[in-house]
Amino acid sequence: MEFFIKALDFDLWDIIEEGFVEGPKKKRNMSSKDMGKAKLNSKAMHTFLFGLNDDVSKNVSSCKSAKEMWEKLEKLYKKKEGRTRGIF
Repeated sequence: MEFFIKALDFDLWDIIEEGFVEGPKKKRNMSSKDMGKAKLNSKAMHTFLFGLNDDVSKNVSSCKSAKEMWEKLEKLYKKKEGRTRGIF
């Protein structure tokens, strides 16, 4: 999954690993750095949601960040398969 995400946008994986804490809700109040991170987070979340089947996406659709989604997916697949590598 890491290679797939990096192939789309190399910075996406960083936002998944490091996380993103949403700041001001309005774009005009965001710094350009935070705006960039918000865009990456949204892109990563979109990638996850549209790359998963409906049953799995239901489990992560309420997450607020790509990092939260990834952590939930890891737990979900560890429970199902006992491992996380090669699950996607």
